[in-house]
Formats: sequence, structure tokens, C-alpha cells
Amino acid sequence: MSAAIGISPAIMISRKAHQAAGQGNALLEVARLRADLTVAAQREHDKATLLHPEADIAPPAIYTGADVDRLV
Repeated sequence: MSAAIGISPAIMISRKAHQAAGQGNALLEVARLRADLTVAAQREHDKATLLHPEADIAPPAIYTGADVDRLV
């Protein structure tokens, strides 16, 4: 398996879903992981906004599989 930094977020989510679902419904697991990722990104944004209320902080960018690992 390659390093998480070189993997796209969609591939990392698919890998995690395949591992977690086993013989079950992987599409359902993908949807759950995507929802979890969205909630985690919003939580990170809210935390940064609380720490620096005067700054205009954008939501965290999710560019790599490492970002998915960090947030989910």
C-alpha cells in the first residue's frame, strides 16, 4: 500500500470503506465516511474560528488521503 500523502481522498475513503464493510455494503460505508469527513472538517473549522474569532478562516482543505486519515 502506498503512503497516504500520495492518495486522493476518494481512494482513501474507498479503501477505508472496503476494510470496514468486509462482506457488507461498501457503498453504505462510503456514504457514512463521507458524512463523518464533512462533520470532522466543520468541527476543525469551528475550533479554529473559536481560537481566532477575528480571523477569516476557511474550512480545512482535504487534498490527500492523509487529510482523510487525520479527520476521520
